[in-house]
Amino acid sequence: MSIRSILTTIATCLCIILTVACGSQKTATKAPEPDPKQLTWLSIEEAAQLMKKKPRKILVDVYTDWCGWCKRMDSVTFSDPEVIKYINAHFYAVKLNAENPAPITFNGKKYEFVNNGRRGYHAFAAYLLSNQMGYPSFAFIDEKLQPIQAFAGFKPPDAMAINMRFIAEDHYRKTSWRNYATDNGLK
Repeated sequence: MSIRSILTTIATCLCIILTVACGSQKTATKAPEPDPKQLTWLSIEEAAQLMKKKPRKILVDVYTDWCGWCKRMDSVTFSDPEVIKYINAHFYAVKLNAENPAPITFNGKKYEFVNNGRRGYHAFAAYLLSNQMGYPSFAFIDEKLQPIQAFAGFKPPDAMAINMRFIAEDHYRKTSWRNYATDNGLK
């Protein structure tokens, strides 16, 4: 084997190694951008971790697998572009299955599933909903991880927008939900 062929082989190997190394560095440093056309649903634990870096309010969608109106909230309200845009700008979005048996640790406290006949419920859902268990429901949590308010029932996008503005713009600190809803055209 000649020196020229050895050098050519070494050069080829170095090119391959550098190409692979540079390619892997490019993919490792670029994080994928979130899709602004859909919500990124988190667990409550993930949202609490994100709050440490960037505090913001949390919107918790409390649902069950068997709830038809919960599915309608997903297909109509939580897929509406304006609702998505508003949630992404102002809240961390959390999905909470009220019948999930897995324990949840939130704000230093452990919440467990409660057996209750054929179906049970999660104690964390009961905490957020002030024991008013109905589905769908959604609750809001402030930047200090304290519950603000919960709302029950299906909400079309326009009504959901009013609920979200009430919380995100801190109107709940100055007026009651009843007065705010009336002033904004809800009955």
